[in-house]
Formats: sequence, structure tokens, C-alpha cells
Amino acid sequence: MKFAIQDYNVLVTGTGAIDKTVLNDSGKHWERFEILLGTGLGGAFVPSTSGDGLAFDEPFSSTSPSEITSFFDDLLIEEDRLVFSGGVLPAGQTAEFTFYVTVSDLADNPFTIRQQVPEPASLTLLGIGLLGLLGWQRRRRR
Repeated sequence: MKFAIQDYNVLVTGTGAIDKTVLNDSGKHWERFEILLGTGLGGAFVPSTSGDGLAFDEPFSSTSPSEITSFFDDLLIEEDRLVFSGGVLPAGQTAEFTFYVTVSDLADNPFTIRQQVPEPASLTLLGIGLLGLLGWQRRRRR
């Protein structure tokens, strides 16, 4: 799947809240939005891994997606990745995201927050592929 990507360097000591304003200037509605932790920018981006001292922090355990952003209803929380879905961020609109990150002495600091949005053409191709597989499986059963 192809993603539209934007990277930001961030400096946090210990645990910190990060407020991020995102502008959807793609000309397309976003139905899904991801935030990843890592280091490096652009082609040098290295995703964070378990045990590297960089992680989204605990306030998420009691926070609903609507308290993080008003555009998405569903939130998948992983140690190093947040996936927002179940809503739409219309083209030309901005969204405010608030989330918490823990940075231990083991982690690289500053670190990178990568925001990525699946491009609609990729989602369409994925959907067509899934429909094709379902049709093939159904035909094979007969």
C-alpha cells in the first residue's frame, strides 16, 4: 500500500504530551490516518521497535479516540503506532491530535513522528484485489 508521508523531529524528555495540527492538503478525503514513532527523516526513517525506549504512553488506556481527535471514531493503539479510522478528515480541513510519548534514556532523542495516510488509489487497488480473490474462491467452490 502506498502512503502519503510527512516526518517531524520531536524532542521529549521522559513523558510528554504532543499536540499536533495536521492539514489535509492532499485534495482527497482521508478515511484513515497513522502516526508512527521512529528516527530519521524521509528515506532515512527507521521505525521504532519494541524495547528501544520509545513508545506511546499509558494515557491512551483510558482515552477515547474522540479525546485525541474529533474526526475519527476508531483507534488502534500499538507501542509504536497509532491508527485512526472510522471517520473522515475532509480535504482542506485541519485536525488537532493530542497524544503522549515516553522516551527512556535508551531512545534516540530527538525522535521522529511520521504521519502517513493511505493514498486512495492504493485503497481502491486493494479493494479490487480482495473482490477478485473472493470471486475466485467462490467460483472454485462450485
